[in-house]
Amino acid sequence: MNIIFKWQKKLDARTREAFQGTVMSDIKESSEFTPCHPGNIYVNVSFVNPSDMQVEGEIKCSCGREYISFRGKCISEDIFYIFS
Repeated sequence: MNIIFKWQKKLDARTREAFQGTVMSDIKESSEFTPCHPGNIYVNVSFVNPSDMQVEGEIKCSCGREYISFRGKCISEDIFYIFS
């Protein structure tokens, strides 16, 4: 399974990679993150408050169905997931 990130806004590589690593780890380590179809998983990330590094977004299955939304900070491992 490939996890593909789409960022609404550019972010420095180190912060982006750290955030993506946290989300990828969460997806791979828990069966709750299993999509409804095999294939790619798409993670769309938007900034709520760029100065605070606050983000929100959704995780979509390869079929296009959003099955998880999230909120958190790019610079923290505290990401809150809401399962549909």
